[in-house]
Amino acid sequence: MPEQSATDYAQEIKELTEALALMPYDAVLYTSRGWAYYYNGGRENFAAALNDFDKAIRIASDCEPAYFGRATVYCAFENYYRALQDFDRVIKLNPDYPDTYSCRGGVYVALKNYRQAIADFNRAIELGFEDAEVYRLRGHCHKELGDNSSARADFDKANSFTDAE
Repeated sequence: MPEQSATDYAQEIKELTEALALMPYDAVLYTSRGWAYYYNGGRENFAAALNDFDKAIRIASDCEPAYFGRATVYCAFENYYRALQDFDRVIKLNPDYPDTYSCRGGVYVALKNYRQAIADFNRAIELGFEDAEVYRLRGHCHKELGDNSSARADFDKANSFTDAE
């Protein structure tokens, strides 16, 4: 699927804004517009995305994609503790979504909590998340903890993804 341009996101934001004028209590529309703002990039758009994710959560406190989106924006702002709270909430709502563990693992890496990061990367992999970056990050964590054998195995696994391309 081709990537969207800023113009495409601007059009999507416009259309979602029009839909929200008709259905102002639709958490899915706010979540969708939040992602459009996020993918459009830039600090101002991230702030708009955060606002939309907040609105979606106020409308539907179990709106898992809105919590995930808000956590992603918090990561962009390097507000890792708030991101952890929202990733934890997503896991409570859907404990079998591997992307959440992968992303939360990345937050734990940023916070230098390598053991917890490894646990999250392990869970993401158990749930079927196969991605070179997860293995690279887990390898980094193992290396930081002095487990060079596990680090090497993860780095080799990460490299196997690029070798297969």
